[in-house]
Amino acid sequence: MASRLLRASSSNLARHSQRPLSTSSPRYLLFDNIPRPANTANTDTDGPPTTTNYSRTTNSYNYKNTTNPFRLNLSQYAIVKTYRIHVSCTPNNTHIVMSNPHGRPIKAGNWTGGSCGFKGVNRSGYEAGYQCAVRAFARVKELVEEGGPGGGVRFEVLFKGFGQGREAVVKALMTSEGDDVRPFVTRVTDNTPIKIGGTRARKMRRL
Repeated sequence: MASRLLRASSSNLARHSQRPLSTSSPRYLLFDNIPRPANTANTDTDGPPTTTNYSRTTNSYNYKNTTNPFRLNLSQYAIVKTYRIHVSCTPNNTHIVMSNPHGRPIKAGNWTGGSCGFKGVNRSGYEAGYQCAVRAFARVKELVEEGGPGGGVRFEVLFKGFGQGREAVVKALMTSEGDDVRPFVTRVTDNTPIKIGGTRARKMRRL
């Protein structure tokens, strides 16, 4: 070999520290000013080196009784249930259905013009829709009372169709009949489907 590795000794380091660097031979960079780590190992025994044993500090702070400031205390927040009031207004009738937060109809939550005492063509009138709304609002008040004093229930009203009952339900909600219901209504949505394209509709019936 053209160049041989030198043993790291004090004499060799002192002799080769002044040797000029050449491009044909490997370069040895010597750093005499690098601090050496202190030997803190325990060399009294023949076994492997060990570090100094520090006594365990005792802390009287009780971590179990503390609360995490980044975690919400769920006991301070009431569980709010959102019910939906589906109002279907057809040219022949008004149908109101109330569903729970899971989308299933609740008990005693179905009203139509016929169930309110209207027969025949009167089921599609304004008064039939108004009476359906009044009975639905009475059921809303019962659910609010069951939710507790904090008012743990909210309601969303969804309209579908453009029958006479639609205007009657809106009128009942905005008048004195809906004073106890409006604070708990969070959203009013028009869920009427809009037809775009498709097949040709039947011609309008003329009497």
